[in-house]
Amino acid sequence: MHVSTDLEITWPFHFQPAAVRSGFGGGKLSSYCIALEAWRRGLVVSFLPPDATQVEISDGTTTVRFDHSRSSRITPVAQRLVESKLQTSQTLRAHGVPVPESYAFNTRESQLTDVVDVAEDLGYPVVLKPVRGSMGKGVFANIHNVEQLTACYQHLVYELKKDRILLERHHLGRDIRVFVVGDRFIAAVERLPANVVGDGKSTINQLITAKNLSRKKNPFLSTGLISKDYEVTEQVARAGYTFESVPSDGQHLALREKANASAGGDVIDVTNTLPPRVKQAAVSAVKAIPGLPAAGVDILWDSKETRVKDDSFVIIELNSRAHIGVNMYPTVGTGQDLPKAIIDDHFPTSPRREAEAFADLTFDRKSFGTAISSGLVNRVVLAPPPAHGYPVRRLYTVPRALKLTQGQRSALSKQAKRLDVACTLRLSGGSPQVKLGASRLDSIRHFHAALTEELSKQPQEADEWCRPLYAGFRVI
Repeated sequence: MHVSTDLEITWPFHFQPAAVRSGFGGGKLSSYCIALEAWRRGLVVSFLPPDATQVEISDGTTTVRFDHSRSSRITPVAQRLVESKLQTSQTLRAHGVPVPESYAFNTRESQLTDVVDVAEDLGYPVVLKPVRGSMGKGVFANIHNVEQLTACYQHLVYELKKDRILLERHHLGRDIRVFVVGDRFIAAVERLPANVVGDGKSTINQLITAKNLSRKKNPFLSTGLISKDYEVTEQVARAGYTFESVPSDGQHLALREKANASAGGDVIDVTNTLPPRVKQAAVSAVKAIPGLPAAGVDILWDSKETRVKDDSFVIIELNSRAHIGVNMYPTVGTGQDLPKAIIDDHFPTSPRREAEAFADLTFDRKSFGTAISSGLVNRVVLAPPPAHGYPVRRLYTVPRALKLTQGQRSALSKQAKRLDVACTLRLSGGSPQVKLGASRLDSIRHFHAALTEELSKQPQEADEWCRPLYAGFRVI
C-alpha cells in the first residue's frame, strides 16, 4: 500500500498546526496538547521539571499528572506490567486476547542454540526483541533463517547488552496503532514504512526533499524526517536505483522496512474502517491490565477478505506513554481529537468550552520552557484564560520596522492587563504586526490608542484575521 498525495487530510479543529506550533515534535506534543485542552476549560495547569513534558492538571478537587500521555492514575503494578513485553503477553493470553506465540530467554543462562531450536519448532519467519524497550529499538521482525537469527541475537546480546529477550512467531499484517481511554475505543491508524511515490519527473532525491517539506508542516511528523542513512541507501540500491534515478509516475518505492513514523513513516487514519472485533480486542487488552487508564495498543491485522476469523490479528504490545500525535495528525485521513477524550475521562465535570474563540486560543510553551529546563523554577502555573475566550479579534500592521524600549514594552503590558486584552507584537520577520483579542471592541480601541501613542504611528487594520491568538502579552 502507498500513500496518494490526492487523498484528503483533516486534523482536529481545536488543534490546528498554528495553535500548537510551540509544541511541534513527537517529544513534547502529547503533554502540550493535553495541557492546552485542560487550560482552555479553565482547569489549573502546571508545567513541571525537568523539561516541561510533565504537566499537572487540577480542578481544585482532583489532581492528575501527565508524563507525555501517561496519567498518574496508572498504578505501579500496571506500569511495571506494560513495560514488560513478556508479562503483557502472558496477561493478555490469560484473558483470551490474541497475542503471538512467544518464548522468553535469559541470555546469561541460555545459549544461541536454545533460541535456534525453539525457532525451528515455531517455524520461520520469527521475531526477536528485548523483553523491555520502546520505539521499536532492538526489535528484529521477519527473520527468515538461522543466519539472520544469529546476527540479530548477537546484536541484542553483545551490542545492546540485553540479557532478557523474546522469540515470537512472526505475523503478517497491517501495522495498526489503536488508542483506548478507559473502556472506550478512541482512534486507530495504520503505520507504513518510509516511502516515496514517483511522478515521472522528479528524482528520488527530489521526492524525499518534497516529502520532508510536507512533513515539517505536520505537528507530529515534523521531526520524523526521511534521512538518507545506511538503510535508506541500501533500500534504494536494492530496488536498482540511485538517488538521482527518476521513478515512473505512480511507482511506489519503500525506503525502510519498519513502519516507524519517527524515521519517516506514513500514518493513515483507519478509525472508521477497522473491524469492530479488532476494536473490541484493543479495549479488552487495556481492560485486562487493572489500573491502566489509557494506552496505545499495537496490532498486526491481516485484512485480506479470506481472513475474517478471530485469528486474523494479534496484539503485539501496549504503550502507557503513547504519542497521541500519531492519531491526531495522520498523513492521510481524519485526525482524531484525543486530548478531548483524555480530559473528558479524567475531568468529566469540566466540559469543553464550545465557544469557537477557544478553538485557536493558545499559549506559548517556549516562553517558559527554557526556565523550567534550566532549573530556575520548580513549576510554572498558567493563568487560566477568561471565560469569554477573547471573541473579538483584530490584526493590525505597521508599515515600518519597530523598536520598542523596555519601558514601552512594560507600559503596553500593563495596558493589556488592565483592559483584559491579549496582545502579540511581532517586530521581526517582515512587516510588523499587532494581533489583539478582547471581550469587547471598546477594549481593543483603547489599547489601539495606547499603542499609537507609544509608537507615534497608527497601526492599520488588516483585511483578514491570522490564526491563532496567544493569551497574555508577547513581543516576538
